[in-house]
Amino acid sequence: MLQTSQEYAKKLGAFIAHLRNHLGLSQEELADLCNIHRTYMTRIETGKVNISADKVRIMAHHLGLTVAQFYTLFENTDALQFWESQQTPKPKKPRRSSLIT
Repeated sequence: MLQTSQEYAKKLGAFIAHLRNHLGLSQEELADLCNIHRTYMTRIETGKVNISADKVRIMAHHLGLTVAQFYTLFENTDALQFWESQQTPKPKKPRRSSLIT
């Protein structure tokens, strides 16, 4: 059965968030790379908006993937697990403390 547009947007957004997190990128970092606002990235990752094919192409590029690779990983769990095993995530930056010492 074909997913609704909203179901597909949620699944795609969750997938983008998964890749981004796996690579150690913040929402803001990926948004900056893709030249979009961080709040729009949040809306993408939560499935609140459907993104254009061009945005998928740009995101895939900044995630180190071709569009074909992006959709292969999106549709194939085994391929995603293999890809993840081959990646070296970027070290997470320490969060800024709100306390002044």
